[in-house]
Amino acid sequence: AKDFDLEFVTQMIPHHESAIEMAKLALQKSTHDEVKTLANGIIASQSAEIDTMKQWYKDWYGTDVPTVSSGAMWGGGMMSGQVSTAELNAAPDFVEAFLSQMIEHHAMAVMMANMLDIATNRPEMKKLASDITSAQTKEINDMKSWQQQWGYDSSSSNSSDMMNMMG
Repeated sequence: AKDFDLEFVTQMIPHHESAIEMAKLALQKSTHDEVKTLANGIIASQSAEIDTMKQWYKDWYGTDVPTVSSGAMWGGGMMSGQVSTAELNAAPDFVEAFLSQMIEHHAMAVMMANMLDIATNRPEMKKLASDITSAQTKEINDMKSWQQQWGYDSSSSNSSDMMNMMG
């Protein structure tokens, strides 16, 4: 990527938009207040970040952000966390599906933010990278603890989870 800032903005906006779609669905379908609170937080923070990124793009490049086809998304559509809301809607246990998909989606955003932090020279982009990393890492940890509390099998059970079980 010749200009990683440009690349990041054009990729992160649709990534955020799909998280917002999922969060809106969670507001309608979740029976857990924690998930609704999380969903409201995702909608608020990521909508604000989208507006900011759109403004920066216009300031820096003089045009609106182009729409990225899902094929051109990092890692292709699914890898980049482009989740089908229809698929989520049809899941037998909505909350279980929402948590596992949103954890993966957030993990991708954190990875992208870490790459941005290394690649960018713009202080405002470094701050955005840091904001995304801290907010979404906290949300991932919350979601993982709910998976355990609510008896969902977190497919990402790693050694620390084993230690907790033995603990």
